[in-house]
Amino acid sequence: MGSHHPIDDWSQVDFDRGFPYPTPSTDTNDYYDAPGTQWHAPGKVNTTNAEQDNEKVDQYGVDPFAKGVLQGHRRNPLGDWSYEALSITVAIGLIITIALVLKLFEDKEQPKWPHEITLNSVIAILSTILRALLAYVVAEVISYKKWGWFDTTHPLQHLEKFDAASRGVWGAIQLLFITYKPHMASFGAVLVISSLAIGPFTQQAIRTTVCQLPMEMGIRKPTVQAAHYVDPTDWYVGGHTLPAPYLRTPMKGAIVNGLTTSDSEAAFVGFDCPTGNCTFPSYAGVTYSSIGFCSRCTDITDSIRERFVHSNETSTNSSGYAFELTDGASINTFEQGSWMQVVSHSEGYSAEQIISFLTFTYESCSRFINATTGYTQYNCEHSHASLPHLPNNLDILATNCSISPCLRNYEGSVVNGALKETVVSVVPTNISDLAGRYRTIVDDRPVIKSPCLVDGQPFDTTNFSSVPQVPGRNFTWAIQDEQNITAPTECTYSMPWALNFGVVDFLSTSLNGTCLYEWLSSADLDPSVITCDWDGGNWLLENMYAGGNATVDTVSGILDNLATSITNRMRVTGLGVDGKGPGVTLGDALRTTVCTRVNWGWVALPAALTGLVLLLLVVAVTQSWIDSDARPVWKSSLLPLLFHGLGYEVNNQQMLVHVDQMKAEAQQMDVRLGKGELDFWLMVN
Repeated sequence: MGSHHPIDDWSQVDFDRGFPYPTPSTDTNDYYDAPGTQWHAPGKVNTTNAEQDNEKVDQYGVDPFAKGVLQGHRRNPLGDWSYEALSITVAIGLIITIALVLKLFEDKEQPKWPHEITLNSVIAILSTILRALLAYVVAEVISYKKWGWFDTTHPLQHLEKFDAASRGVWGAIQLLFITYKPHMASFGAVLVISSLAIGPFTQQAIRTTVCQLPMEMGIRKPTVQAAHYVDPTDWYVGGHTLPAPYLRTPMKGAIVNGLTTSDSEAAFVGFDCPTGNCTFPSYAGVTYSSIGFCSRCTDITDSIRERFVHSNETSTNSSGYAFELTDGASINTFEQGSWMQVVSHSEGYSAEQIISFLTFTYESCSRFINATTGYTQYNCEHSHASLPHLPNNLDILATNCSISPCLRNYEGSVVNGALKETVVSVVPTNISDLAGRYRTIVDDRPVIKSPCLVDGQPFDTTNFSSVPQVPGRNFTWAIQDEQNITAPTECTYSMPWALNFGVVDFLSTSLNGTCLYEWLSSADLDPSVITCDWDGGNWLLENMYAGGNATVDTVSGILDNLATSITNRMRVTGLGVDGKGPGVTLGDALRTTVCTRVNWGWVALPAALTGLVLLLLVVAVTQSWIDSDARPVWKSSLLPLLFHGLGYEVNNQQMLVHVDQMKAEAQQMDVRLGKGELDFWLMVN
């Protein structure tokens, strides 16, 4: 409007207002255009500047003194919120980038980047930028709601509280005590406070752990021995009339080791791992398979029967009750009686060794000291209906076990220089066809592995016929899944008949015998004292007695240990698929390094905050569009206060120079955002 003029009469300057403005006229409706110019009355135009005023109307096409300036002139909300929309878009991209980076390095070795930049520092930078973008969007929304807060009358100081909330956490906390009712600004304040956790949460998501990764090239491949076939190293066939198989000393030693030690697997050395930690390829949970022996045991205690024995039937002229099985195993409580007995035999071509085990046991009994005699006594609460004469200071156990050829499927790896393997499944061999016809006694016992990899492709009993016929590949039939199956050599394993019968024959001797109990007196029992090393006894059986605490599990464990020991010996001397070279499975050597472990739960908060800020922005944009006729979108800009001022009479007698004075005065001023008489937006009462 009017031009600036120098102040000629300094008597007109009001120094009490803190700046050299001329003193206003006594007409309270007058207003002042600018420093150094003259005052005007509302509705009047300075005649000396009328042409300039008309030029402004012509330039902008809007008369600032006309009412309803905003009505019918809606703006595109994206135009007012374009920077915020861009910021939230970038923030969403950052969340996706953080997730992708974490996923890329999850369970992998930590990256080695130039200048020692770490994965944590990259995530920290991304999360810092993310928080800055989210804070900017929320600050603008809070600033936008600052003007809407004054749709109703509130203390003018609230304007400063809203502005502080858009600038930091402390201001956001203070705002919550003003907008204690649900409000978009208070929701934004909560988001500002919560954004502090973005950095710590993203860092908490990253964990480092020691891991094993495959070794690079330049080192020999790890191997573990597993036999498809068995070399005739541990047996020979001899005899004058009929051929008979006999075991050599190494296999006999493996059998003795299995019966007398508790962990035959520790003796297996048929693997090579150059780094001390190795893995082997797995399919369907199986890393490698080997022909061998398996065992199983069942509880047949209910099959025990008692029989009274007269004195003329015993060598000690004792009489009493004997407890027996149908296969001839018998124990009794006579003086120097049979306390434990093992009976072993095989049946026809089955190639299966049957072992009956019968013993007295104290595993389920309670022990106490007789106060009168000082002797150890037992109380066994048993309820064997068929054994009414079993003493109440004894219990009894009978098991039926078997050892037979089988295919053993393993899951194994080498950890800290030791082979750790577990038998995941077993498949028994079968020497008969579906009609029950046996192969000849000198036929090997085949078994088929299913599923099985052939040239890297999986096959099973349903599609072995699809295996390509190539030179050098043979096929063998066997009983599998109750049908005759013909399978390729890669999936075929075989037990030599001579080794099978040699093991059965040796076990018939090793697992037969009786152990005696030496009575000290009828009142003092020491169940751990038995003797198996006597004429007719067998010292190999003492381990099965388990110190008087035999159970089905202890017996089963010993027989399984025996089968494992025999199998391990077969693996050491075993042959591969071609029946010539050693039977080995190749693996990967591992090296110890540091890997990244991601805890995705900690990433949920930054992702959730981004989603909530997006929702807050959408609501703000929608509301600004709806209210575009009623209120402009000013947000955090200070220019509205400079251009529109305060339509409120302030006590001009006070010098409002210091901020604390302004705060005190603002606290007493209840204002709202409205239009004055000139249709300007003002803070009015």
